[in-house]
Amino acid sequence: GIKDNIADESVLADYLLFRLNRMDHLDYCAVLGIDEPTDDVNTLVERLAKKIGALRHGGEIDVDKTLHYFLRTYRQGLFGRLCLDDLDEKSIAHHFKTNLEEPPLSKNQGKKAKRAAQRQRSLDKARSKNLI
Repeated sequence: GIKDNIADESVLADYLLFRLNRMDHLDYCAVLGIDEPTDDVNTLVERLAKKIGALRHGGEIDVDKTLHYFLRTYRQGLFGRLCLDDLDEKSIAHHFKTNLEEPPLSKNQGKKAKRAAQRQRSLDKARSKNLI
């Protein structure tokens, strides 16, 4: 969900690799055609670049092309359907409570509620003075 130009692809790829390993979702190895999982994004880039032929003249690794390939493969859903967010039961329950049981008011609904409360206070004040 992060645009490419906001964060460096190496940071995004490193985080993605971290989350995949932390979730013990090691299917990325088979999808990418690498032998074993790694925690080091540089090692991943080295292995993957050779596998996909992302090499420049003289055998130098094209890091940008390799990182882009890794991220694109994830975004295309080839690693499976994954949620990279940390979700615990408490945060999920809080989300459903605040968004489903008590949905937040829109800006327009908030204005209407404020006007209704003001009218009610005026009526209460008038009743207390026996004007109504």
